[in-house]
Parts: sequence; C-alpha cells; structure tokens
Amino acid sequence: MARSRGANGPGVVSPNWPSWAKLVVSGSLVWHLASQLAAQFAAPPASGLERAVADIFAPYYEGLDLGHAYRYYAPEPGPTPIVQARVTYDDGRPDVEVRLPDRSLAPRLRYQRHLNLANHMFNDAMRARTHEHGPGEAPHDPNPGRWAISYARHLAKTHPGAKTITIFTTRHLLPSLADVAREGVPDIDDERFYEVLTFVGEFPCDAF
Repeated sequence: MARSRGANGPGVVSPNWPSWAKLVVSGSLVWHLASQLAAQFAAPPASGLERAVADIFAPYYEGLDLGHAYRYYAPEPGPTPIVQARVTYDDGRPDVEVRLPDRSLAPRLRYQRHLNLANHMFNDAMRARTHEHGPGEAPHDPNPGRWAISYARHLAKTHPGAKTITIFTTRHLLPSLADVAREGVPDIDDERFYEVLTFVGEFPCDAF
C-alpha cells in the first residue's frame, strides 16, 4: 500500500481503499457468489428459469473449473475414470507404473485433484477417438487427445532417461444393488469391477 499525506499525517499508510477499488472487489465477490448459487439451483430437478440463470455464469465457473465435486458422489455416482501409464527405459531399468488417481496421496485434496485430472483425460481421449485423423496418422491409430499428450510430456520430464510413455484408460465400476443384495459388501477391487484397459497412445520421450 502506498504512503499518503492524508488526515493521519505525513508518511502514514491510509487504511481506506479508493472507491473504485471497493466497487471492483465488491462486484467481483457478488458475481462469484451469484455464480455458485446459480450452479446449485440449476442442479436437477431445476426449472427452466434456474437453468437459464446458471447459463449466464457457465463460462465463468467452467473456465475456472469451479464445478462442484460433491455432485460426482450424489445422488447416483457413476464409474470412476482411471488413467494408467507405463514408463519404459532402454537402459535396463524396470518399467514404472503410474496411476491416476493415486490412493496413497495426502491430503485428500490432492487425491481429489487426481480424480479431476483422470476424468478430464478420460473424456478427452474418448472424444479424440471419434475425430478425424490428421496428416501422418494412420486410420487405425487412435487420436490420443491433448490431455494425454500433455500428461505424457509431464511424465517424460519427471522420469529422466525414459524411452517411451504408454497411456491407457479404464473405469472403476460400482457394485450394483443386486451385487450387494447377493453378496453383502463385495470387494470393490475385484477385477470384475474394472472395465478392460483402453489404449490411448504410446509417446516416445525424445519427441518432447
């Protein structure tokens, strides 16, 4: 804060913000809180008016990724997207397996961030597979998507000496009510609750 020669005397820091700064900060806070309330009221079941109001704020909270994570868990959570990456070396070192999300992460906010990254990458890879292939891409080669390329670049930089990064996606399914009624609480890590791995792409590290 700048020093001023106001009523408090020369060289004393004024505790008051200028009027324009108060208006900007107050307006920003009102906008932010209104966007969050609009998103809450637009969740199903919602009226057409509630959804229309939320659409006004959608570019703001979607651009800043301010979505409400707890919506994922209720009332009917879907399968959990999982990204698995294999880092290979050509100098005899064993392969390294990397998984998003990593259950060992702490605090849990980091685990939530991993869930978010895996969800974005899974959805981006699924969309990319339906797009036309660019120059030099064979028709049978899947388009990996920008998120997968960015993640492969990150792994190449954090694993010096790696030769290739291979990325797969899958989803962790929830037990059905029939499973629970028949077996009680099943082992959710049983392989039958995982979809088959889907190949996303293999990335040579020297390309990054």
